[in-house]
Amino acid sequence: FCLANCQNGLSQNILYIQLDAAIVVPMMAISVRLALWRQRAARRLQTCCTVSGLAPSVPSQAIHLRQWAHQALKASSLAAAADLTCQWLLSQQHENVTSDAYFPWSVDWQRTSSYASFGMFYVSWIQRLVYRRFDAWFGLGCATSVVAKKVAADMIYGPFVYVPCFYLWTGLWQGRSLTASVQNLRNCFLE
Repeated sequence: FCLANCQNGLSQNILYIQLDAAIVVPMMAISVRLALWRQRAARRLQTCCTVSGLAPSVPSQAIHLRQWAHQALKASSLAAAADLTCQWLLSQQHENVTSDAYFPWSVDWQRTSSYASFGMFYVSWIQRLVYRRFDAWFGLGCATSVVAKKVAADMIYGPFVYVPCFYLWTGLWQGRSLTASVQNLRNCFLE
C-alpha cells in the first residue's frame, strides 16, 4: 500500500481525506485518537518510502536545494568581495587614489567574476560533496577522525585537487588557454 502511494505520488493529505470522509466522528476523544492514528500512519508511510529507496518528498527536496543555492550565493559573494578588496588594496599600494567615484580604481571584472563563479560552483557544490565524503570515510566526532580529515584535506585534496581546479577554472574563465592556465599553475603554485 505505501509503495503504491509513494510511487503514484499520492500525498498523505489524500489518505487523510479518504479517512475523514469514511468516518464521521461526533466525539472529541475519538477525533483526537484518529488524529494520532493518522500521524502514526504518516510516519509509517514516510519510513516505508525511505527504506524502500524512493526519493524524498518534493517539499524536502525543495528545501534541500534551497539550502544549497543559498550556500552557493554566499560563497560567490564572499569570493567576489574578497577579490574586490584585494584589487582595491593593490591599487592603494601602487597609486594614491583620491576620487569620489564608486570604484576609484580600475576593476578587473573578469577576474572578479572568475573567482565568484569558482566560489558558486566549485566551493559550494563540489567541495561540499568532497567534505561530506570525508565524513563518510573517516567518521564523525572523535579526535582521530578530525585529524585524518585534516591531513587528507591539507596534504592530498588541497594540493592535488583544489588548487589545480582553482587555477584551471579561473584561468579558463578569464580567457586564457588551457596551456597558459597550466603554466600559471606551475609558476604560482610550484615555486
